[in-house]
Amino acid sequence: MAGDSQRLQHPTSSSASQISLRLGEALEACASSIETKDVIQSDEAVAPVTNLLHSIMESCTSDLDEILPGIEGLEVALDEIYRFLSSPDSNQMVVEALSFELPKLVIKFAPLSVKCGEIAGKIIEHLVSVCNPREMLSVLCEVSAF
Repeated sequence: MAGDSQRLQHPTSSSASQISLRLGEALEACASSIETKDVIQSDEAVAPVTNLLHSIMESCTSDLDEILPGIEGLEVALDEIYRFLSSPDSNQMVVEALSFELPKLVIKFAPLSVKCGEIAGKIIEHLVSVCNPREMLSVLCEVSAF
């Protein structure tokens, strides 16, 4: 997405909606790529989601005056991801593809606020409960190195 590198503003209700909308679009693009097999590698399919999360994280931590509002944006993003993953309509292949990258990202957000920690924990718990246990063990071992 071309707008991923744009700096996100304070998450007023309109920018929180913007974050939610952009993340929803990235998640749908990921799902569409995997479902139509447009991508050979799952990491290519999840790139729009991971790039957007990196962008949100950078906008949150780049300016000390904007950390608190930026954290609210991260909370919105994490909540959107959790809703997507836990939706009964989510494709298992998409959830599995996201499970390789999301834990590595959301664990970085967990210490930023109590709410970020809670939602990050819910995301990881959900992935552990619905994804291949052997693959999740590998991912979680990698995450614990952070």
